[in-house]
Amino acid sequence: MKLVVKTMAVATIFLPAMASLAQSNQPLTRAHVTSELIQLEKAGFRPTDWLHYPQNIQEAQARVEEAANANHSPAQSLQDRSDGDSEGDRQ
Repeated sequence: MKLVVKTMAVATIFLPAMASLAQSNQPLTRAHVTSELIQLEKAGFRPTDWLHYPQNIQEAQARVEEAANANHSPAQSLQDRSDGDSEGDRQ
């Protein structure tokens, strides 16, 4: 009987955590995948180029990431760096 009670207590503790993890892994939608493919094609990826497949998609992904990083404003970058690390905290 004690084993059943312990098992139920452990299940009660871990069940909510497992449920929240299951919700965070939402499947991609068709629209999301299509928009990513369009971005990659604009960055130079050619889906029909099988000879250079791993290299060409990696280069296109790098270009898309560079463009995304370039769109961040300098003020936002400075704010991100200084979060929780202000001059008054160091002294």
